[in-house]
Amino acid sequence: MRRAIFLVFTAVMWLTASASQSVGLVLSGGGAKGIAHIGVIQALEDNDIPIDYIAGTSMGSIVGSLYAMGYTPQEMLELICSEEFQNWSTGTIDRNLTYYYARKPATPKFVDFNLNLGDSTALKSMIPESLINPLPMNYGFLELFSASTAQCGGDFDRLFVPFRCVTSDVYGKRKIVLRSGDLGQAVRSSMSFPLVFRPIMIDSIPMLDGGIYDNYPFDVMNSEFAPDIMLGVDVTSPDAPAATASVIDRIEAMVIQDSNHKMPRRRGMTIRIDLSKFSLLDFNKAQEIYNVGYERGIAMMDSIKSRVTAREPASARNVNRRAYRAMTPDVLFDSVNVTGGTESQNDYIKFLFTKGKSDTLSLTDVRDSYYRAITPGKFSDLMLTAVYKPKTGLFNLNAKADVKNNYRFGLGGYVSSTTNSFLFLSAGYNTLSYNSLDVDVNGWLGQELIAVQANAKIALRTAVPTSLILETQLSRRKWLDKQHLIFDDYLPNSLNQIDNYIRLRYSLATSLSGKVDITAGYGRLTDKFYDLDETELTKENRNRTLHRIGRVTATYDYNRLDNDIYPTTGTRIVGSVGANVGQSKFFPAQVDAIDTSENVKWLDARFDFTEYFNLSKHLTLGIDFEAIASTRKLLPNYMATLAQAPQFSPTPASNSRFNPDFRSFSSVAAGGVVVVPLSKALQVRGNIYGYMPIRKILPDEDEKARFGNWLNTPECIGELNVVYSLPFADISAYANYTTSPADRWSFGVSIGAFIIPELFLR
Repeated sequence: MRRAIFLVFTAVMWLTASASQSVGLVLSGGGAKGIAHIGVIQALEDNDIPIDYIAGTSMGSIVGSLYAMGYTPQEMLELICSEEFQNWSTGTIDRNLTYYYARKPATPKFVDFNLNLGDSTALKSMIPESLINPLPMNYGFLELFSASTAQCGGDFDRLFVPFRCVTSDVYGKRKIVLRSGDLGQAVRSSMSFPLVFRPIMIDSIPMLDGGIYDNYPFDVMNSEFAPDIMLGVDVTSPDAPAATASVIDRIEAMVIQDSNHKMPRRRGMTIRIDLSKFSLLDFNKAQEIYNVGYERGIAMMDSIKSRVTAREPASARNVNRRAYRAMTPDVLFDSVNVTGGTESQNDYIKFLFTKGKSDTLSLTDVRDSYYRAITPGKFSDLMLTAVYKPKTGLFNLNAKADVKNNYRFGLGGYVSSTTNSFLFLSAGYNTLSYNSLDVDVNGWLGQELIAVQANAKIALRTAVPTSLILETQLSRRKWLDKQHLIFDDYLPNSLNQIDNYIRLRYSLATSLSGKVDITAGYGRLTDKFYDLDETELTKENRNRTLHRIGRVTATYDYNRLDNDIYPTTGTRIVGSVGANVGQSKFFPAQVDAIDTSENVKWLDARFDFTEYFNLSKHLTLGIDFEAIASTRKLLPNYMATLAQAPQFSPTPASNSRFNPDFRSFSSVAAGGVVVVPLSKALQVRGNIYGYMPIRKILPDEDEKARFGNWLNTPECIGELNVVYSLPFADISAYANYTTSPADRWSFGVSIGAFIIPELFLR
């Protein structure tokens, strides 16, 4: 009872004190520099300076809205520093939220174009509306702002602190002051910097960054709230010299109109903060920028206190904040409405959210369904908004879809200093419906590899994602005796493999990160090779083996790695079993030799495990383990047997040569990876792997194959990589070492991802 009386008394005292002088806080735009606003707010709170009204532009509107919703400065900083906010601000889709089952397989594409071939403006659709993918922010802002929009009834005067934000109508060439509506949409429109973020539609008008016409809205504060005194925080920097300005800085200089940054002294004071050493997108330096803001606020505190006579005790502020937030409603949805696509597309998208459910959907349900929808990459945008229904206390979920065009084309490759370079081309057609069809054709063209791969995938109408996939492939791969430079002309190859197959796959999602594939197929495989003692390396002197194989496999694949090529966190587990039956026929090069044919059948199994451990910000350790077991028998010829044995090639450099000492039907391998991130884009990776065939394949004197002793020929591969990540590809410089063959060291540089088509028997 005494505590309650004390809290009421404190609140009354605060209201009495505040009544003597009202304070309006004005927050400028400035991208990541606006994180300094949070530091200033913390300095004000630490000194009991009240904030009765708040107005902001761009990043100032984000900080202002969070404070208006009842966030503490520390909670705001934690949000800005969170991985979720980093994903929103960079357009990064969290792979842990996507359905691994539905992801497009990784390819070595550099660029991807989406076209509508029946549209005369097709080329215009190739140009993206924004550099930052809007999809991660769509759900993020729904989760962040929906409850507060409902609590204030869409009236920003009814927030914990009355709030205004500024956006820009570039067609009307004017600023717009937002005082009501969907809070998340209002804030997002205020921060939608041209070319970087996609415009937000409000009343059918595309809205862009409020800083274009008013980057320091003290006049908005004055006209909307007329407080007794205004405190403005200005984080804008003078124009950067042309030689040092970033691309974003230059865009800002072109876009942002001259704004009045001189608040009349009689109306208040400006806290100007020098953040010229930071850029608009330096969100990874949030703590440092916050500290600069806090220190500047403290340094200005004597001047602030001389102008602001009102005080707000921390205890009273905390009581009011807790009371306000206690009234925030839970977000539960009882209906879903979808627009933007065709009628069938809208029905399908709605099905993804509801899955036939009659009960309510939580935010977690909506998140899972949203990421299931966007995983296949068929949306340019899928905007989510929540509409509160006071009578029921529930929400309606509105989804507006912008579906990509049906046709897509890709261009890429792997450019290396060695002959395993290739050009990559892709084309595809896709639909969006209950039984979506995806058709992909991929091609590789290089000195060592020529391949064409096609697949057609039909999604099945099931609550748990399932699909049928028809796959076919024609490929020719040359395995060279050693690593050669890209400009070498005549290269005698140790093995020439032609791998043609067709197969049908049934795929089922077991979880967000796991899937099961059941596959049945037929392959026609040809291996061409020389005898060990052959000196005349001509086409006429090559032996040939033809394999006609039927294969059935079952595979479980769990993948939470953060990157397909250079992961730094997560786990990957793959287990498979296969049954094979068919015929192998050997055609020797000697004219007087007899062709031999035999029926073959065998079972095989494979297990792969990879996991990365983040020990610190600058050190990650990874472990790899691989085991292969097979009942396959030796073929009559040694090289014919080696050609069919899987080769352990954990890195692109080790994949560029034919290496008999790393080939076996059954083997175990283990490795360790040390990753040292030097920056967000630059990392150093050290890899070392040990390899042990269960029984090594050896030649007899007459070139027949035989098994060696059990587990007695270990080998090792080590590689050091320096990797720099560009938006479209990775650049790598490497040094590779193997214990076999004799030329153990190799060096090289590459651009792109070494992703090649999968062989039928792998």
